Amino acid sequence: MVFTSAVGASKNSTTCSNKAAAEDSQLKEPQSLENAITFYSLLAWKVLNLRYGASELSSAPIEDFGFSAKDFFVLATFLNHTGRAKIDPCKPCPGVGEFAKYVKLLATASKSKGPPGVKSLWIGLEKLYFLAKAFEAITLSKNLCVL
Repeated sequence: MVFTSAVGASKNSTTCSNKAAAEDSQLKEPQSLENAITFYSLLAWKVLNLRYGASELSSAPIEDFGFSAKDFFVLATFLNHTGRAKIDPCKPCPGVGEFAKYVKLLATASKSKGPPGVKSLWIGLEKLYFLAKAFEAITLSKNLCVL
């Protein structure tokens, strides 16, 4: 919901500042801070690893970089469905360079040449993670209730 009045905008900013204060208080505990640093370090490593692979080892298999055929299938299916790219999800991924370009398409519609940047990979990997989780939930669910 978009707030158009000053009162609504004030409520929205108060909510955001409350959330930020809650996150700050959680990071004051040494164990929580250590967990956050570990989590973000692993995520940054995955992004930088993919970025390096895309630029230096573009023909290497995606499995060498911690991704699976299921990740490629979900990515290709979604990009086909949205019309951002025409990829056959049943064929194996040509390499980590192409995979990174497809991940970038989740974050931006830019089709620039060269390997994708860190920011677009970060956003694209975040979206891919949620797409893969949704795919897993749907395929594992045996008793779907259709309304």
